[in-house]
Amino acid sequence: MRVLIAALLVSAALCSSASGAPVRALAPAGAGPVIYGNTVWFESGGDVFTEPLWGGPPRTAAAPAGVLAPLSPPLGESSPFAVVDPVQSSDLGVVTLEDGGVWLRRDGRRVEIALPPGADPSVVAVAGGLGVAPVPEGALVVFDLRSGVEVRQVSLGALDPVNLDGLALSPAGDVAASVPVGDGTGALVWAAAGESRVRVIARGERLGRVAVAGRRVAHVTGAGLREGVRVVVVDPAAVHDVGASAATRARGAAAAPATPAAPTPAAPTPAAPAPAAPATPAALSPADRGEILRGPAVYDVTSLSFDGAWLGFSTPSCLYVASASAATLPAGPCARTEIAAEPLRGDAPRLRVACINAPARTCRVRASAGGRTVTRTVRRGQARVLSVPRGRLQVRTVDPDGRVARVL
Repeated sequence: MRVLIAALLVSAALCSSASGAPVRALAPAGAGPVIYGNTVWFESGGDVFTEPLWGGPPRTAAAPAGVLAPLSPPLGESSPFAVVDPVQSSDLGVVTLEDGGVWLRRDGRRVEIALPPGADPSVVAVAGGLGVAPVPEGALVVFDLRSGVEVRQVSLGALDPVNLDGLALSPAGDVAASVPVGDGTGALVWAAAGESRVRVIARGERLGRVAVAGRRVAHVTGAGLREGVRVVVVDPAAVHDVGASAATRARGAAAAPATPAAPTPAAPTPAAPAPAAPATPAALSPADRGEILRGPAVYDVTSLSFDGAWLGFSTPSCLYVASASAATLPAGPCARTEIAAEPLRGDAPRLRVACINAPARTCRVRASAGGRTVTRTVRRGQARVLSVPRGRLQVRTVDPDGRVARVL
């Protein structure tokens, strides 16, 4: 039985891990994790478990009910490139993005939810009794789930409303989105409940999923990394001006009305000094960027759950929960080495390996083919092209404690 999780974001008071570990590995790949109150729920090996975030009893098995329940009938067709979860929770019940619409699932039935005109049904986020969706006019429309009536519009300014990389909403109506800006980077934007225009609170490469709770934003970003991504939690109230990207500024300038050219002066006039450019993210300290949690670098992040203090996230190979920043992955049930491996075409078999994260200074990589095996190391944060045996290739990582994980 495939278990689908309806993520439930709730506000919580600030807290710290009783175990003192900033990041905990919960289980190898499965559904979840979902943070709910003082517990984290997740599925692994076909079974559902709950575990306290701090204090309380140890991990226990749980029935797949409540925030973790089977979906009946099964989920219909959904976008293979979804930037929001196709199964979400709301005050009305489970909401699904499937079969070209947005549906409320209750008592084995589904009822279609009315959307703002022009909204893409595959890019809708819900929380509490509200939903939010981008519209082609350049805005995010917050609407009431019960009636479909628009509550407010949040302008994206010159940013593209069509190709979002992430979208999230809090029950109070706070909105966040990650938006490509056309120069290979993206912008994380935010608008508190009641505000009518977004503010850029972060920039970077490979932006992805977002989650909002407690007036904070958790988002996936590749900023500062040559390869891979990490989850960063930002407090918008603490963010200094990160400026707009060159592409965004150019679009804004192009949209402005033209100013008639001034008459040519009789004598050359010294040019006025250019205004100071806004600070770039790299020039700002983590405090100036409003960062309050910075997760370890990983190959990819496939889900987020956030309650304003605790963060749950998953990678293709493991489920984690975090309460503070960490640079390396924790010991536990999962491998701690993260790489990106890509076979290269050519006469001689070669493999490009990027060491994204490791508990030591290097990633240890084992490549096998045709009965031969080679073991190589790649420095953390670097990439290397390796000569490998010819044949059907298998690639594994080897942790310092001997744990082996297949990645290709």
